[in-house]
Amino acid sequence: MDLKTIIHEVIDEKVEASGGINTSMLDKRLGDMEKRLAENMDSLDVQAEPTHVVRTNPNLIDALEKPVVVTGNQFCYCGCYWCVPESFSLPSKADHLSGWCMWLKGMVIVSNNVTYRIKPFRLFQGVNFPSKAVMFDYANKWKPIFGMMEQYDGFSIPILVDDEFVRSSFDLATEYLKTWALYV
Repeated sequence: MDLKTIIHEVIDEKVEASGGINTSMLDKRLGDMEKRLAENMDSLDVQAEPTHVVRTNPNLIDALEKPVVVTGNQFCYCGCYWCVPESFSLPSKADHLSGWCMWLKGMVIVSNNVTYRIKPFRLFQGVNFPSKAVMFDYANKWKPIFGMMEQYDGFSIPILVDDEFVRSSFDLATEYLKTWALYV
């Protein structure tokens, strides 16, 4: 080793012993973090692929096929990971009962000839949508109404939400909503 390298190592040891950090130590730590990040990104690439692909004729979708349950941010587009496909939009002509069902159970959609089960709408956050129009619709049309409906006394979501729970809770939630918004 040359004198310059020895001096750098002694300085690094002295700085580290005192609890400080210098440029060379920071470079080393950043290099280690980049390596770990690259390994984690590689594992995300593997997980981002659907685990069950519904193979269908390109012009025919078999709605009876078991949908892929979306886990986390499974869809990658626009340089980011999302929990909904790029073509996702909130249903615009859903009646209140259908909307309540989607709020509690989610929905099944078809994207690129694969059937997906999207998480319950109550679990969405505005950042889950790449489209500002979808974010706006969720924040101004869905969340205020169904979020208010969830607030009736005794409302508790079971682990497994079935159609019977959706129907029975809908009646109670609608009555509660009518106390706050008479036009419903």
